[in-house]
Amino acid sequence: MGSLKTFRKTPHQHCYGVEIECYPNSYIPYEKHLVFFYTAQDQSLGLYGVEFISQPLPFEMLESKIKKLWKLVGKWQVSTDCGLHIHVSRSIISYRRITDFRVFLNRLGQNNAGVSLVH
Repeated sequence: MGSLKTFRKTPHQHCYGVEIECYPNSYIPYEKHLVFFYTAQDQSLGLYGVEFISQPLPFEMLESKIKKLWKLVGKWQVSTDCGLHIHVSRSIISYRRITDFRVFLNRLGQNNAGVSLVH
């Protein structure tokens, strides 16, 4: 599997990252770098699923890179097997907001919404 160490360190303080689990409409080799993403195999998706993992970027730049990835890959399909993981720089949100968000996610998990929280 590729490593984020191969990407440059971001000069930005407030960054977001995503991991997009999906089924591309065309073959995408694993461990390939695309735009600001690298691909990885995710066992939960079987042979044809791919996980696109971004490097940390400011929100507007990440949004732009996701759109470019969508065009480059030729779209993708999702199912209940797929997931989207969002990473947020701690410097963006206060400790109070993090606590509120944990409470919110725990409540969702208790309501069987399929949400899990990793501390």
